[in-house]
Amino acid sequence: MQSQVKPPLTEEDKVSQTHDMEFNPHYSGEKNMAANDKWISRSWGNVFNSRYYSKTYAREYNALQHRNTPWGKEHGKYGDATFLAAGVNTIGTVIADRLVTMLGTMLFGAYNVGAAIAHERNREIRQINREVNNFKKIPSPNHWRF
Repeated sequence: MQSQVKPPLTEEDKVSQTHDMEFNPHYSGEKNMAANDKWISRSWGNVFNSRYYSKTYAREYNALQHRNTPWGKEHGKYGDATFLAAGVNTIGTVIADRLVTMLGTMLFGAYNVGAAIAHERNREIRQINREVNNFKKIPSPNHWRF
């Protein structure tokens, strides 16, 4: 399945791809909660990473099809304004990544709250069942011998 996946373009894509490898949809528990927590921390870590913006700009600049030709450097359809177009694309990419970060934080946070409540409820039910089973082991007064 991983061989069919395109390589990640942005830091947000890398974080999401790592989360997809750590998260198991057939298991809801502490491992998935930990994967969600890691996604949230890594994603918000990109917001405060000083290299994120320069790497995004460089990727956007390179994506605008500038290349060297025998007649000189050609900048595609933007010409000498390639740096400006790359700046506009960078702003759009950063806004989209931040939107994904905010929505993902809300989604994974809600999942973690629900999973924590379910985990705690199941723990309490198991404790009650243990107490009931231990109480059943006590012999009834009819079987007492004096």
